[in-house]
Amino acid sequence: MKRILTILAVVTVLATLVNAFAQGVRFEPRAIVVNPAPSFGVTVFLDKSGEAPTYRVGEEIRISVRVDRDAFVYLYSLQPDGTVTQILPNRFDDENYLRSGQTRTYPPSGAGYVFNVEPPTGLSKVVAVASTRELDTRELARFQSGQNFATSDIGERGFQSAFRIVVNPVPQSGWVTATTYYEVSRGGNSQPTPAEATLAIDSDPRGADVYLDGRFQGTTPLRATSQPGRRTVRIELDGYRTFETTLRLSPGESRRVSADLERVPTTGTLRFESNPDGADVFVDGRFEGTTPIAAREFQSGTYQVTFERSGYTSERRNVTVRRGESQTVSVRLSPLLGALRVNANVGGAQVFLDGRAVGQIRSGSGVLEVESLEPGEYQLTLVAPGYETVVVGVSVRAGETSEVRLRQQPL
Repeated sequence: MKRILTILAVVTVLATLVNAFAQGVRFEPRAIVVNPAPSFGVTVFLDKSGEAPTYRVGEEIRISVRVDRDAFVYLYSLQPDGTVTQILPNRFDDENYLRSGQTRTYPPSGAGYVFNVEPPTGLSKVVAVASTRELDTRELARFQSGQNFATSDIGERGFQSAFRIVVNPVPQSGWVTATTYYEVSRGGNSQPTPAEATLAIDSDPRGADVYLDGRFQGTTPLRATSQPGRRTVRIELDGYRTFETTLRLSPGESRRVSADLERVPTTGTLRFESNPDGADVFVDGRFEGTTPIAAREFQSGTYQVTFERSGYTSERRNVTVRRGESQTVSVRLSPLLGALRVNANVGGAQVFLDGRAVGQIRSGSGVLEVESLEPGEYQLTLVAPGYETVVVGVSVRAGETSEVRLRQQPL
């Protein structure tokens, strides 16, 4: 049978991509892409059992997939050199719609092709995607002239970014992914050739991405081979400081690299204060408490903070939380103002509030409107020549116009 596809070493690059798409996609150390809230499942497995079965270079490999709901299924091999190969559908097998509970194996029996494993050695992965709608996967891989399998060179980061575009038209409940992985060895006793050195790389915590001279190798714990000479090992894990070391390797040497990764703070703290106290605080619409509020942790990012207190205007602030930093969000609340409408029978009568002149009753209408008054109790005095003076108490309420009717008697 003709060999047409090589399944090479594959592992995840953990990346947090800032993207405006509404579709929820998460990236994890042991998976390329994950739907945080799927409504059905897909399973992908190999013809060898175990958490990470070993295949020798040149050995044939068969890949099986099963869904528990009718769905279109897509299989991908992601290779360390940046090449992406679409295993299913292909020019030999273009029917990728599976019924619920159905299992298919690729290559199927009697197919005119096989999958063979080739270097580099290390941890490898195959990604399965199941969708209730047919997907336009040209962002992930395309068929070139004469090719039986769609390919691209977008690499793992490009695959993750393009995947968001591919599943964006599908509802969150309408797609799901699964990943299986295996070890590729050189066969025999799996010892390196005399010209190569061996690296055993581990980290605490595990699941960190490993780069050798800037080239992605896999996730810890990892056993890799390298040409002798000066080599740089970089270990990265989201939320931890990057570990990097330079080694000088000799032919046939075995070297162990272990990294105790230091956690990087992913949160900052916010305190909330207002003048006066007693304001309700909402962060992105979520109630946090009433001022004053002691320091609370928030993930780094930008938030809208709203302060609300009865009788006062609302205040809003956009606050950026930075990792490891503490901030105090403080506002001065302005009272909501009220108004007073005075109706009287003597045009030209002088009106005083707490002894302060605020205007005259207009002749004809017999009205004076006093605006922009702070809420509270006032003493209103009405004075006109030849008429008795009237003194009354009035209440002004926030955001309202209070009305009072007065009548002065002639002296």
